[in-house]
Amino acid sequence: MEIKKSLQTAGILSLIVILTKLLGFVKSIFIAAYFGAGSMTDGFFLAMLAPEFMAFLMEISLPIVTIPVLVDYINQKRVDEAWRIISALMNVVLLFALFLMAAGEICVRPFFSVFLSPDDSQVFAEIIKITRIMLPMIVPVGVFGVILGALNALKKFVWPASTQLANNLIIISGIILLGRMLGIYGLVVGVLCGAVIKLCLLLPSLGRADFKYSFALHLRHPGVKKIWKLLPPILGVALAGRLNYLMGRLLAAGLEEGSVSFLTYSIQLTQMPLAFFVVTLSTVLLPKFSYDMAQGETLELKNALHKSIKILFLILIPCQLFLAFYSLPLVQMFFQRGVFQNTATQLTASALLWYSLGLFTWAVIEPIKRAYYARKETWAPSIIGIASVILNLTLCLFLIRTSLRHAGIALATSIANCFYMFVLIFSYKRRTREIEILNLFFYLLRVSLVGVASIFLSKWLTGYMGIVSPFILLPIAAVIFIPTYFAMLKILQLLVVIFHQRIKQMK
Repeated sequence: MEIKKSLQTAGILSLIVILTKLLGFVKSIFIAAYFGAGSMTDGFFLAMLAPEFMAFLMEISLPIVTIPVLVDYINQKRVDEAWRIISALMNVVLLFALFLMAAGEICVRPFFSVFLSPDDSQVFAEIIKITRIMLPMIVPVGVFGVILGALNALKKFVWPASTQLANNLIIISGIILLGRMLGIYGLVVGVLCGAVIKLCLLLPSLGRADFKYSFALHLRHPGVKKIWKLLPPILGVALAGRLNYLMGRLLAAGLEEGSVSFLTYSIQLTQMPLAFFVVTLSTVLLPKFSYDMAQGETLELKNALHKSIKILFLILIPCQLFLAFYSLPLVQMFFQRGVFQNTATQLTASALLWYSLGLFTWAVIEPIKRAYYARKETWAPSIIGIASVILNLTLCLFLIRTSLRHAGIALATSIANCFYMFVLIFSYKRRTREIEILNLFFYLLRVSLVGVASIFLSKWLTGYMGIVSPFILLPIAAVIFIPTYFAMLKILQLLVVIFHQRIKQMK
């Protein structure tokens, strides 16, 4: 699969993800409007930690390991062996999810008592109740992740991504139909139903691929053993990536009421460009890199890696600048309605500002991680990721004691991501010699300079116009910023070409 075809597939996925994220933001808008940013909303977001963490492990981490192994068997025309591996994974994940669910039901109260003050016994009891109701959700989420990896290995990306549309629609329906009557539990019912229906929508895809399910665990199967060997470092990377957000929310639970919600709403805004571009492109990069390695095309992998990073820089830098400089009107437009008032807007915007600072790092982190995984080298990203978690936790504990409070958690996460990016790229360079750091740095510098100039121009013009309403300000700012950014980038590119031509003439 050529990089051009990969990018075309990523484009289709981007359209689906855009629709999904739009529905996701409609969902977030309804959550903010119906439930605001209070103790019960904090409780719901804390209860979502276990299902979200399971989803991250199964839908993102496990496919990273399974895809290269399944691709090897598919290339060798041993599809029946691939089915045995998938069956084994489904069975193991199901048992693991059931164990976690049982352990969670027992340990949830002592666990949350470490981070939450039990002074308000009624609120504390409600949070424990919500968490216990939502813990069974990890079972369908876990099985969904295994099926997702199998379908991606078969180069089926579009339908699995489309199931999230139904998931968001069901959650929104739960809020609208049950939110007034059941309160936060209407949202809980919608989330649980969405997880089950999403899995049911994906199951027929395996049937159409002639999947043959087996009840056996196949623990001695060479492919299964290979996955278990590769999995620990991948889990280390997953823990590194997710523990930053998990620990951030748990530490925020000990701060002022609503702090968990402020961080969660700001993360959702920050993840818009990540979901639109980074996740979709990265989804098709791992199979593409894996096929390149299987066929010995290391030069093709290098070219695809560089091109992917530059494309993401081109997109994420303007997104990052827009999120940072227009954080307040963005929060106003998306969330400030119903019971979500101005104070919550200000506090959410401050977290969004600091989270946005680390957005560009994912343009490097995700493609290089997938290049490592395609080479079946998984320990380096894991060790670096664990170091970033330690750095993040240390910074969080310090910054939450400053005037930043919950926003200090966002700043700590951005600094840790920058550390992760720099160490990861230099580690990959030292191991493979297949990445040109200076070339990427100068491209990043060029894009950043143009982006900063364009955003300042948009700020100056919108300020001169005196626009107050975010519904008018943001579209006008985007209309000024985006064309200016690409026009200035093109002009700078032409100037660089002319400069190089003059240098050649002088020689």
